[in-house]
Amino acid sequence: MSGRVRAWLAHDAWLNAIALGLALVLLGVFVGFRDLPMVDLPQHAAQITTWQRFDAGEPAIVSRFELNFRTPYLLAYPLARLLAPLCGAVLALKLVVWLSVVASFFAVARLARKLSHEPWLGLFGVVTAMGLCFYFGFVSFLVAMPLAVASLTLALEHTAAPRLRTGALLALVLVLVLTAHGIAFVMAFGCAGLLVLRGAGSWLARLAPLVPATLVAAFWMAPGPVSERIGGDVWGLTPARLLELPALLVGMNNADHAAIALGLALLAAMLFVLGVRLAREPLRVLPLVLLFVAYAFFPVMFRGVVLLYTRLACFLLPVALLATAPLRAPHPAVRRASRALILTVTLAWLSVFLLRLVAFQREARDFHTLMARMPAGLAVRPLVFDRGSRAFPGVPAFLHYPAYYFVEKGGSQGYSFAMYPLSVVRYRPDVVVTMQGGAEWRPDWFQAEEIPTYDYFLVRSELDRSDELFAGTTVELTDHVGAWWGYTRRDAALALGAERRARSPGGT
Repeated sequence: MSGRVRAWLAHDAWLNAIALGLALVLLGVFVGFRDLPMVDLPQHAAQITTWQRFDAGEPAIVSRFELNFRTPYLLAYPLARLLAPLCGAVLALKLVVWLSVVASFFAVARLARKLSHEPWLGLFGVVTAMGLCFYFGFVSFLVAMPLAVASLTLALEHTAAPRLRTGALLALVLVLVLTAHGIAFVMAFGCAGLLVLRGAGSWLARLAPLVPATLVAAFWMAPGPVSERIGGDVWGLTPARLLELPALLVGMNNADHAAIALGLALLAAMLFVLGVRLAREPLRVLPLVLLFVAYAFFPVMFRGVVLLYTRLACFLLPVALLATAPLRAPHPAVRRASRALILTVTLAWLSVFLLRLVAFQREARDFHTLMARMPAGLAVRPLVFDRGSRAFPGVPAFLHYPAYYFVEKGGSQGYSFAMYPLSVVRYRPDVVVTMQGGAEWRPDWFQAEEIPTYDYFLVRSELDRSDELFAGTTVELTDHVGAWWGYTRRDAALALGAERRARSPGGT
């Protein structure tokens, strides 16, 4: 064991042991549990699977898809693509998410130490990393966040003593954030830019690390598909946003009462540990002010990109560290109380998450049972009416579950992230895209005219919607497990029945 590793373990050994234990528990959860309540995870897995099949030269894939590297949603995908041949696309993405969650601990703890705050707040870096952006499955944003937090620490170090090493590291991290996620880059670049405005050395030496990311954005990203509008603008400005903030720190929305309680507990712990005395430097306070202004006034959707203001909750803890002055030599009893409070909130969050995750496995089991019976290579049209999870209130966890069929058995998807110009794997320009305009959220938009396009219709509903959807058509119910219903065109159903008889014991 190297001296540097021994020194790290010896420094605040209790925190390091707890963080290691938490990381191992989450690794066991991510690897050991088949299903995670991450809305977009199935579609991300479909992207990685398509990339694999594209590299393998499958004609049906090469003729319909192309790779796009001029996107600020890039970094997570190559990481998952490298792991996918070893463990599959889904587990590869889980490991990437796990790495980002663990990295959030180190990034927040290091920033706290740099600012002479309590480094145990790094545990809250893990908790907040698994808030709204985790549940929605924003994999690229999750990868970007620890890098964004690391850029703040590097900006503080570079401002205090501008050197080639600190400047190069800051420049590199900002470029990586840009390639990971555009929104995270705006937050990181803006905060780092404010921090380097004043400090030691010349202004040129302090601002130089901002140049590489600016050039990449101007000459590589901006001329590409990032400038394309994929939808409209929706503002949705209401005072209820402020009431929703605690829930977003650890959950999806206010429908989750446990998330509200845990979020309030986390905020209370932050106030107790950090105090309310602001830093003397206005440029350290300004990011917190701007975050609240943006949270209150950002649109719900801008140019088709959704959930803008809600993602800002992930950055609340880092900018709060910047904005508050450290406590002056806190009494040992206060320090122990602070650490006990942080640990209590963290363990409460972990307990709730684990209990719910066990229940979620039972919820998701029916889908996998039905999918195992489906033949390979079908064109599948998803119709998810009841997308919510009882285990995780407010999370539309099953919205994209039908994409797992494409991951495991091929065929084609009715809805795919490949329709968006910013996707790493996207449709070729000549491909006719189906299910546009938010159709994945509106199964009631389905029309009989779509039937010839698909072989199979995968419905999630607590009610039997056979007559509502397919009365008088050539589509018939061929399978049903729990809330999942499988429908096939009558001509395809005959082929499906023949295949099942051939595969059954004694079949001919």
